Parts: sequence; structure tokens; C-alpha cells
Amino acid sequence: SNLLFAKSVLLVEGDAEEILIPVLIKQLLGLSLDELGISLINIRSTGFENVAILFHDRRIRKNCAIITDRDLAFIDVTTDPLDSEKVAKAKKRALASQTSGAGREARLTAFCAGNSWLSAHFADHTFEVDFIKAGNATAVVTVLEDVYSDALTIASAQDDLESGARMLTMAENKGKGWFAIILAKAIAPDVQVPDYILDALFQAHRPVSPEIFASILDYRLRVQIDSGTPPTDVEAMR
Repeated sequence: SNLLFAKSVLLVEGDAEEILIPVLIKQLLGLSLDELGISLINIRSTGFENVAILFHDRRIRKNCAIITDRDLAFIDVTTDPLDSEKVAKAKKRALASQTSGAGREARLTAFCAGNSWLSAHFADHTFEVDFIKAGNATAVVTVLEDVYSDALTIASAQDDLESGARMLTMAENKGKGWFAIILAKAIAPDVQVPDYILDALFQAHRPVSPEIFASILDYRLRVQIDSGTPPTDVEAMR
């Protein structure tokens, strides 16, 4: 029913995206996905084609944007005879994920080709890693005490927060879904939403009506006035 009654659709692969993307959009734009007429559907896998095949000139004529990961390794995966067993396993896992991600990107790009209703959008690494790399370390720092109880671990995590490995460790420590719930309370209007998510949003929600644009602009100006920062250049927002 979510798929059939929405104006457009975002397909995501996991709980973290399902929980956090609506929060990110609401905080950034001042409008919810519901207000934009967008339904977000968690596939709970990377088998997007099973649902995305419905969006076509001869089937459901609605915009559908797929959001998934390239899973590029953020550690050096070059094998080294001197690697410990733990490091060797981590490199092997990262390389396998990267290979799988490259195959997924190629498969989905080909699947969407020639279909104006479909588009695919990829995080370079994973949702959690790309979120921190977009410039959201400050928000994550505020929830460290909800993830760790030991003061030394909290201090170490803060020092190492820009590391993709640390962000994933935190998510896996609490479980990706629970970590997303914890992180959601730290999301504020100054959040930096990764570009691939914004690309997917505005591929699904197009064209942007003057009324929607005016609402977003009014919200961002009020946010900036309240924060005491200079107004954003309107042309830059376009």
C-alpha cells in the first residue's frame, strides 16, 4: 500500500536508512517525506529489482529512486604476510564487500538504463561511513555516551571519529537499527546530508513545485536567522 499510494518511492536496503533518512530530510528541508508525497520502503536486502521492476511505462508510472552502497573499502586491502589473523580477515571481508558492491552498482545501473522512472544512487562506502564523511562528526560526538560507557573508550572514539572503521564499529556495537535510533535524536537542521541521498530524493520528487521550493526556502532562512548565521544564497540553494 505504501508503494501504490505514494506519489513517488525511495527504496533502501536496511534499517539505518529507513530510520535516519526521514529524519535527515525533515531536519534539512523542514518537510517530511509524507509531505513531499514520497514513500520510503525498506527492502531489507539488496534485491531491489524484485520491487523496482514495477516502475515502468507499461506498469506503475511513478518515480522510484534506489539508495544503496558501493561498499568501497576504506582500509588498505593489500595482503601482507606480516598481517595478523585479525587484520587478514578484516581485509578479506572488506575486499569481498567491495567486489560485491561493484557488481551491485553495475547490475543496478544496467537495470535502470533506458527507464525514465528509475534511478540508482550509491554511497561510496556505506550509509554510516558516508554520513560521517559528509561532515557530521559533531552530531555523532553527542551520542558517544549512549554507545559506550567507558570514559577511555569514549575519548578514543572521539579522536578516531572520522574513521569509517570507528563509525561501523559503533553501529555494530549497538546494532545498526538501534544505533540509528540513538543517532536520530542528535540530528539538527545543520545536518550535512550526503549528496547521493539528496540526488535520490530529487530524482524521486520531480519536478519541485514553486510552493515546495518556497516552503523549503522559508524554513532554511528561518533556521539561519535563529542560528545567527548569514542567509544562504538563493541561487546556491537552487
